[in-house]
Parts: sequence; C-alpha cells; structure tokens
Amino acid sequence: MAPNYPFPEEKILYAYKVSTDRAVPVPAFPVANPLVVGGVLGTTLESQRDVLLLQAVMAPPGDFGNVWDTGIAGLLDLGARAVIEERAANIILP
Repeated sequence: MAPNYPFPEEKILYAYKVSTDRAVPVPAFPVANPLVVGGVLGTTLESQRDVLLLQAVMAPPGDFGNVWDTGIAGLLDLGARAVIEERAANIILP
C-alpha cells in the first residue's frame, strides 16, 4: 500500500507501525442490554446528520450558530434523544 501514497514509503511504513504497535484505542463502553432504538433510526439520523454537516460548512459565518442549533434540535426531535437516553440507561460504567 505504501507506494500508493504521495509520501516517502518509509514514512508510510513508520506510520503504519506506530498505529499497530503504539496506538491507544478509544474506550468502548459495554451495555447491559442490546440497543434497539439506534438500529431503527440509524439510517435516518445518519442522513440528517450529513445534511446538517453540509449546511453548517456552507453557512455564512454569521448564520453558523443558528444553522447548527436548528440542526441539532432537529436531530434530537427526529430520534437522537431516544438513542441518547437508551444508551445512557444501558451503559455499564467501570
């Protein structure tokens, strides 16, 4: 794979070695029960999230806050709040 990148091959190989030898993964939190709400709403929320990100990036600087706040409120109303509540109710903390 390394020759396909526009960087010296040694740097790509070194980066790969570091990522496999010394990388620290983000902790995953187990849940007590299988999560179901996210599966039902997943595709819808993902597409709306993508729309929000695009609108936020394209928004004039003065409108960003309004675009972001409206988009987040829309995601929460669309079902993200239910996903958050289900995950919070089922998380097993260390």
